[in-house]
Parts: sequence; C-alpha cells; structure tokens
Amino acid sequence: MGPVLAVALLLSGCAWTSLLPGGTAAATTSGGGYGIVDTNQTICYGNSSAISTPGKGEAFCGQDAQIDGNQPQYVDNADGTVTDLVTGLMWVKSAGEKVTHEQAVAGAAACSAGGHTDRRLPTLKELYSLIDFAGTDVDPGAASGATPFIDTSVFGFSYGDPSTGERIIDSQWARAPSMRERARSSAGSCSA
Repeated sequence: MGPVLAVALLLSGCAWTSLLPGGTAAATTSGGGYGIVDTNQTICYGNSSAISTPGKGEAFCGQDAQIDGNQPQYVDNADGTVTDLVTGLMWVKSAGEKVTHEQAVAGAAACSAGGHTDRRLPTLKELYSLIDFAGTDVDPGAASGATPFIDTSVFGFSYGDPSTGERIIDSQWARAPSMRERARSSAGSCSA
C-alpha cells in the first residue's frame, strides 16, 4: 500500500490554562473530561432531502442543525501548534507530507512542535472534533468550489494533486488505531 496517511494533526497530552484575548481564562478539564465541539451542521433533512427547519412538534424536529453547541475556538500558539479551547487538545498546524501509518506513528513520536516531546497520533474521537460539517464534498475530478471539512483559517490544508497520481480526496489525516482494530490485527487469520 502506498503512502495514504498524513502526519497531520498530532497532539499533546498536556494540561494547560491560558488567557484568551480580553483576559478571559480558559482551562482544560481534568480527570478525563472532554468538551464536545459543535459540528456546524446547518441543514435539516427529511427522509430523502434537505428540508426547511422543522418547528417544535413537527416531524424531523431536533436535528443537529437546530442545536447550538460549543462553537470551535482555537488559539494559534505561534509555534507551529494550535490549541483547541473546547477540547483542550493541542494540534500541529500543518499536515506535512503523506506517509504510511508506520511512518506517521514514528513521526509523531519524534515530533517536538511547540517544544513538546509527548506527541502521539490522535484517536478517532479526537480527530472527529475538528470536522466542520459545513464543508462540501469535492467533485472527484476537481476541487474547485469545494469547502474542506476543517477550518482552513486555522489549519493547513490542501486537496490531493491529480497531476502527481493522487485523487482529489487524497488529503487524509493519520489517527491511532481503535481498540477493535488493534484486536483484529493481533488476532491473526483463521483457517477453515
């Protein structure tokens, strides 16, 4: 398998407290607490297509688009990292080149962005916290007019380059394998 994953968003497990512009204090939760970031989903759907926002008691009422959650809040640390003020996670700002999963794991362990040496690949849940559901899917042949599913004012992003043999969608992010994936890979194969 060729290089399909990017050492993109590595995070630090450190706790932190900082002051936001205007002197507002922001702190991570301790003891495993985890803030959930709003998805920025703005469209309501019926059974087969988008619908106007349903009112209370109407069919399809209560969708994600009707609920305002914790809006994404990022601070650029000016050292190659970005801190998510909702989750408390610190991310590397730029994706770097596409690499295999093994290279991504090694790259994370060697990464010292922001002066931290405790970098690792994010879990799926952590990576999911960066998705901006106001994005739009790309046309397989061209990225023009598409909106990435990540805040490009904060994070570096580029679509795959078809002139080098990539697909437009080949802008993937590395993550740590789930417990289920680790169990499957260590179980080996069964013979009939």
